[in-house]
Amino acid sequence: MPRWARLTMMAVASRLVALAGMVAGSYRPRPADDLHWIGHDGTFFWDQVPIRVLDVWGRWDTMFYWHIARFGYPPANGGWVYHAAYWPLFPSMMRGLSVLTGLETYLCGVLLAFTLYGLAIHYFDRLLRLSETPEFAERVLLVMLAYPGTHFLTCVYPESTTLFLAIFAIYAARTNRPVLAGLACFTVALARSTGIFVCVPVLLELSRTPEGGWRFTPRALVVLFPAVSLAFWLGLNQQLYGDPIYFAHVQAAWGRHPTFFLEPFFSSDLSLDHHLFALGALVLTGYAVRKRERLSFISLSTLNALLPLSTGMLRGVHRYMGTNFPLFIFLTRWLDTRRKLTFWVVVGGCVLFGFAFKWGQGYQPN
Repeated sequence: MPRWARLTMMAVASRLVALAGMVAGSYRPRPADDLHWIGHDGTFFWDQVPIRVLDVWGRWDTMFYWHIARFGYPPANGGWVYHAAYWPLFPSMMRGLSVLTGLETYLCGVLLAFTLYGLAIHYFDRLLRLSETPEFAERVLLVMLAYPGTHFLTCVYPESTTLFLAIFAIYAARTNRPVLAGLACFTVALARSTGIFVCVPVLLELSRTPEGGWRFTPRALVVLFPAVSLAFWLGLNQQLYGDPIYFAHVQAAWGRHPTFFLEPFFSSDLSLDHHLFALGALVLTGYAVRKRERLSFISLSTLNALLPLSTGMLRGVHRYMGTNFPLFIFLTRWLDTRRKLTFWVVVGGCVLFGFAFKWGQGYQPN
């Protein structure tokens, strides 16, 4: 089988496992009095559209992105405006595609998520093959696609957008395309709170010398592009809510607050898997330091792991670590035998099905 066909097969198989779990879960939905479903037909309850295989890609935060795409950010109303916690790039893309094609906004979100999922896999493979063998790159992609939180990559969430832009920014920097790298940093800074961190590995790559050292060059100034993105976001929050960092303050309504990154591990509010996933991210980052992995990858994985842990909560850790792509490079390095790799794929695929099942039911599997 040609390599491109194997990669396509892995990408499709991962989505089929996630879809099967979601659809199966939708036959045992969360009780209607426990979750707001917008409609139902007999025992089929839907959250977005009355088509089961499409509806299952949208739950929970999807409604915020859909609402922002349709109506923009709501003005201050005297209470917390939760929409402000969601960054503007993905809903803006949903709105733009809807205007261009005439498709319903939610369906545009599904189409975007799947398209960017494919682009992320393609450019991750290209990025890996800049310094690794094609065989190792293929194993990394397999490890990532078997990760239990990858169902989010094709849900109507900004996960695949963030993943693709982060990968593309580093790829452009490593292939000597600084302007493209800067533009990718500019856009990913508007995708999610961790997007601004992509500037760090891009700066390291653009400052790297052929001998392996670092020397600052003017082309590295493209990492300042996201300053414009951040200024726009702060200005919008100031205009709408009279607080330039309202997007951070509104998180307090959900119990998030700045704290030492180890504090969430002492909380018992969430199931044990949250602790294990977060701890695994920290252990893999430490393993990468010991193995002297590429500094740009270590810096990005560390920052992406520490920010969510520094909010006092572990909720969402499955999703956050799913876009922390250097972790999958480190994990593949550790899974150095076929037996370990097979074990990861089998167990990861089973847990992915389970998480997707809960997602289809309407519970939070993250």
